[in-house]
Amino acid sequence: MKILAFCDVDKGILKDAAGHTYIDDDDYSADDILSDFDNEFNWLNQSGVNLDGFTEFDSYEEDEEYQAYIFRHESGYVPSGKATLNKMLCEERLMKRLHELPEEKYDVTRYKILKRTVYTVCTKYEEVC
Repeated sequence: MKILAFCDVDKGILKDAAGHTYIDDDDYSADDILSDFDNEFNWLNQSGVNLDGFTEFDSYEEDEEYQAYIFRHESGYVPSGKATLNKMLCEERLMKRLHELPEEKYDVTRYKILKRTVYTVCTKYEEVC
């Protein structure tokens, strides 16, 4: 199982926990902070929680996404069309698609719309030139 966690890190507490009390807060670099975060996170390994990766990010967006599914005789429910951010648009596209499908392959009376949350995480821009 994978879990996405957003953490607000208090760099003063992290610095003290990592034993860097001698470093001035202004000199506590982002690289030092991320390294200490990784080290402090390791205690969770004992509980079966492994940190696969992490990065500092600037912001994130949370959106609902809707996907239509139609029942195909050989394989069960299969996605129909592209996912959309609007439930009404998803329903409209599904209704149009139902009339275009061959009934020998699909049971057009069996369909559903599923919803999921999509997170987009944005890091800070870095100068490249």
